[in-house]
Amino acid sequence: MDRLLNYIFLLLIIYVFALWASPIVNGALILGVVVAGLFCCFAFVMGWLTLNGAAAATVIGIIAFGLGGWATIIALLFFFISSSLISKSNTPDLKEKAGGQGFVRRDGLQVWANGFWLAVWLIMGVLTDFNMCWLAGISAIATATADTWATELGSARFEATTYLAGTFKAVPAGSEGGISAPGSIAALAGSAFIGCIGMAGFSMCAGWFFCILIAGFSGAFFDSLMVSYLNKCLSIICTRRKVI
Repeated sequence: MDRLLNYIFLLLIIYVFALWASPIVNGALILGVVVAGLFCCFAFVMGWLTLNGAAAATVIGIIAFGLGGWATIIALLFFFISSSLISKSNTPDLKEKAGGQGFVRRDGLQVWANGFWLAVWLIMGVLTDFNMCWLAGISAIATATADTWATELGSARFEATTYLAGTFKAVPAGSEGGISAPGSIAALAGSAFIGCIGMAGFSMCAGWFFCILIAGFSGAFFDSLMVSYLNKCLSIICTRRKVI
């Protein structure tokens, strides 16, 4: 699936480059190929990405740099680097369990899970020249940051009380679809950082900052809610099959 997405978005990049974009955007796309390629090679060598993950990140990086500008690429880099640094796999106890391997590499599907909507909105922004598409793209990064920070700095890290989204039933720390006070605070902080980057880079007013903040935090909560209901549905289906 990640390779298919790579091919689809590469074709879209070629279409925008050849038939739609201005010379300035085309120049940014060419520069994006160099910058994104070098950074993803570095990330692969450092053990942050698998080979498929590096390929997916390169495609997303080209789109972010070429179509979103410096503010978008800085927000994306902030998300990626901060998420890697706070990953639970990098804590001393988990490093020891993993044989001292350090970072857990992100594969192509994980990269696209976080960057798909950013790529879609930026391409839509170029094709339609609608400024709200850039705001939606930054909000997509804010959502990915909020969700990742909530997961990595949530109840599993701090052993806080965790509740299942939607039912608010107490569940073990680290449960899928669970929410906690540390995780909620981390989600809000991650979304706020991306909002600040967007506000500074795009000269946005405070109102747009709060839009990004709310969109990122709400997106992370909605993700937990969907996971909670999906797990509940799967549990019901499995129970019925056992009864039959």
